[in-house]
Amino acid sequence: MNREDILHEAYLLTWRGLDDGEMERRLALHAGDAPAGSFSWAVWMAWSLREAAETVSIAVRSGTLDEDDALDALRRRCPGFSMKTYRTAWSRGMCETSW
Repeated sequence: MNREDILHEAYLLTWRGLDDGEMERRLALHAGDAPAGSFSWAVWMAWSLREAAETVSIAVRSGTLDEDDALDALRRRCPGFSMKTYRTAWSRGMCETSW
């Protein structure tokens, strides 16, 4: 599993209602032999992206940003994820802010 795959999986785990320790444990299972504690960086980055996606989605809904600007904002605020993860975060952020 490469870094972008780990970060994508970590982001998806933020939606599972797990605590950080369980997220790290599951990432370690996906990645192979790495100890669970070695994924705290991925969990932190995933939560940061989820929060940023909600903030950016509010800006899109208010008309301040369009989709391309929103994705650029996510890449600037939370570097290191794949485009697939940024699109997923933007989409879920839009859904989350629709309530």
